[in-house]
Amino acid sequence: MPSMNIHILNCNSLNNKLSEIKDHLYNTNSDILCLCKTWLTERFTLRFNNNCSGWINRPGRVGGGLGVLVHRELRYDPLPILPFPAGVFEVQGLSLNNSDKSVVKLLNI
Repeated sequence: MPSMNIHILNCNSLNNKLSEIKDHLYNTNSDILCLCKTWLTERFTLRFNNNCSGWINRPGRVGGGLGVLVHRELRYDPLPILPFPAGVFEVQGLSLNNSDKSVVKLLNI
């Protein structure tokens, strides 16, 4: 399996740190960037050059939220994960499909 550059960041509000996160994403050549405490709501959709994104927002409450940015050249599928009751515990999953037919599963918690 080829190596991947995977990072995780605690945003503590993605909107307030957007330029810093973009700088990190592009300067580290991250293949995958997992974000926690995004504090996003359903009405915001962010896009990042050369990356696909997936978001899990905390419904009805401020704070929390997860996001994952995956370089557009990587093949992946979201993992279907049942949400924890009342959104107390947030989890997001990906299944990465490698060219050698191996699969890597990644959780952002």
